Amino acid sequence: MNNSVIILLCAVALTGCFNFEVSPFDTSVPEDMENATARNLSRLRRHSVGVTINVGFMADIQNYYTSSEAIVSRINRHSLDLVAVAGDLTDAGLRREFIWTYKILDALEFPWFTVIGNHDLLSSGRTIYRRMFGRLNYSFTYGNAKFVFFNNNDLESKPDSLDYGWLAEQLSNRGSAQYLFVIAHIPPYSDLEFRHLERFSDLLAENSVDGAFYGHLHHFGQPRKREGVCSVIIGSPINGNYGILTITPGGLEYEGRKNGSIVYQGWCS
Repeated sequence: MNNSVIILLCAVALTGCFNFEVSPFDTSVPEDMENATARNLSRLRRHSVGVTINVGFMADIQNYYTSSEAIVSRINRHSLDLVAVAGDLTDAGLRREFIWTYKILDALEFPWFTVIGNHDLLSSGRTIYRRMFGRLNYSFTYGNAKFVFFNNNDLESKPDSLDYGWLAEQLSNRGSAQYLFVIAHIPPYSDLEFRHLERFSDLLAENSVDGAFYGHLHHFGQPRKREGVCSVIIGSPINGNYGILTITPGGLEYEGRKNGSIVYQGWCS
């Protein structure tokens, strides 16, 4: 038996025993993980909406898998209508990272929705994200609240690729919703990105957005009025952070939590 045949047989044997990725830039997505946003919207629409709406928030999973599993476990102890994840599902935008994070988030007992983060746009992350979740920008109304998920990652995107026209249309038309919320990854007031996101910040203020929720900075930042909009930094699982927003016709309340304990409770005055 010549050497080339031996090498070929060894390669076949090894690939039969191990699940190798052909390339770190593989963009395929398992069929049961495709179009997660649409599937979660279907789940949400089957819910009966109560007078009070409870929304969970988390962000910046990146490669903090064990910490993120713990946060999901804590979130599942609450009674929620939905969970929003404010970006950086991965650290390097790789397929295997998206799959690992998907499995963590799919353990949530409530419909869950994501927005893309700057780390998710690395490598082939944009393509993988679209296949796994769907559109980068989308919105829906649930009860008396409209939720707008927007890609505002300007440093990892082409300058003209952020769809401010779409955002302006969504924010200017809240329909019958009493409250209007935006979930994005980059806080427009962070030192590095502020000069690039004036348009984003202006649109939120011009349309009287009731609350904006961000990731990116990894630490919890309690609700504060920024450019006229009540803004929250959710914090990262590596710091034990997640949050719960309670929405009632009479007002809003946000609980910032660290390892399950409440570290803040209230809303912007």
